[in-house]
Amino acid sequence: MLPIDNSDPWLLSFPGLKLMVFTCGDNSSSCCGHRDTSRPIFRPRLVESLKGIPCKQTRQLSMLVGTDVPHVFSDVLFSSHSLEVHLSLDFIIVAAGLNFTVFLTRQGHVYTCGTNTHGQLGHGDTQDRPTPKMIEVLGSVVQIAAGPSYILSVTENGTLYSFGSGANFCLGHGEQQNEFQPRAVQKFRRKGIHIVRVSAGDEHAVALDSNGFVYTWGKGYCGALGHGDEIEKTTPEMLSSLKNQLAVQVCARKRKTFVLVDSGSVYGFGSMGFGSLGFLDRRVLDKVLKPRILDTLKSHHVSQISTGLYHTVVITSRGKIFGFGDNERAQLGHDTLRSCLEPTQIFNRDTSEDVESM
Repeated sequence: MLPIDNSDPWLLSFPGLKLMVFTCGDNSSSCCGHRDTSRPIFRPRLVESLKGIPCKQTRQLSMLVGTDVPHVFSDVLFSSHSLEVHLSLDFIIVAAGLNFTVFLTRQGHVYTCGTNTHGQLGHGDTQDRPTPKMIEVLGSVVQIAAGPSYILSVTENGTLYSFGSGANFCLGHGEQQNEFQPRAVQKFRRKGIHIVRVSAGDEHAVALDSNGFVYTWGKGYCGALGHGDEIEKTTPEMLSSLKNQLAVQVCARKRKTFVLVDSGSVYGFGSMGFGSLGFLDRRVLDKVLKPRILDTLKSHHVSQISTGLYHTVVITSRGKIFGFGDNERAQLGHDTLRSCLEPTQIFNRDTSEDVESM
């Protein structure tokens, strides 16, 4: 996340501003948090069950990328198909899985709603929930991430909990059984490792600890775990090749992973499909088995990165946004390009230039 300066005059011009959660899109599985599931929510609608609930993170810019999430949560939304940039003040943290949604409040409470086939809502059963309900057994949570059918949550004391579908070993417990309630990942707890951030991919997961070390687990297809092979890891394993780097953000999606380090450099590994990994030699290689620095971003100090199925977006410390990968549905914000094989600027402030390649 990119913190905004609290002295920003734009922010100070709205003292006491209270924001609420509005959702729109496909609500057939209740993932928008409304009881009416008979038709899509065509216009943003207030989520009544979240009225009056304080929000978690303050004064921040967050970015959501993904073509397969048919519902949107925002207070201010700038949308170009799959690219949504949310400008939030006291706004709730929201993560969207496949037909379910998870919310994090300012007090550290987690609410879930939607489909619950694998127990991913965390209430100890497989009953669907049409409106958000709080998970009672979790402590004070500071971050959440949602995979297709599972949830990862980090508590204030650095404990990582996972629940939902155990497929692909994404829960990190060494087995593939479903968990209907939050369960602590014991490998971190036994070693006293304090987790600060997580990212939930389709078939693997990645975590970052308080010392800047990175851990991956799940399926190793195309080298998505970064250990130099494609072997699955049933529990978290540290990425030894990045031990000399101080990681500040991790980002996982289908068969690929990105790690952002404190110098502003980005490392990527996994599948090079559609150019969404950002390497220009994708015609020579189809996968990267170990973390490799993205030379195409070396001239920029990257502050945040987010990736979808086949495209990726980064924000630099100067506020510029670059995207690369598939653009078939204009998800990178350009209506004239079918793909961007190298990072290409989006929303250029200079309106005389619509596209700026690096």
